[in-house]
Amino acid sequence: PIGDKQIQVGQELAFGVSASGQPDGTVTFSASPLPAGAKLLQLGDVTMDGRLTSLDGTRILQFVEGSREFSKAQRFLADANQDGTITRADAEKVLQVVVGNQKLKNLNLFSWTPSADQAGSYIITFRATAESTPTRKRVSASETITITVSAAQPSLTVLSPNGGETWAKRTTQTI
Repeated sequence: PIGDKQIQVGQELAFGVSASGQPDGTVTFSASPLPAGAKLLQLGDVTMDGRLTSLDGTRILQFVEGSREFSKAQRFLADANQDGTITRADAEKVLQVVVGNQKLKNLNLFSWTPSADQAGSYIITFRATAESTPTRKRVSASETITITVSAAQPSLTVLSPNGGETWAKRTTQTI
């Protein structure tokens, strides 16, 4: 289960969405409705454009060689073998998937950094649909979650009282 999530505006929310039970078929993932700026990305899609291409493999190689930086979400996606490390083997796996010689694990990444005007609650349904290769039988499963986005609390720090008062640290004062 994914479960409900809570986050503040401006913070990244990223979590894996996986499915099991159809080892001989293809699993597709969807999420609806996605809030503005949110993405559901396939493992390996480090360009985060919704497609797996050879450019993703190239970018993983660049990261391994130290010539490219990745965000937290991109590091998750780059670990195509899901072995906890990002190596040349991950780039090679992505390239083999692109040409149709291999499959990736049934794992996607939900990634979203809500903006200041997106405080509120969002109900999203995640769905995995599998089609068995020999029988062409389709099965699906879904989970609906609520993501609650809270507004960042404004803060004010007074560096020194202006009337000669003495205030204890970490106390609230009315001014």
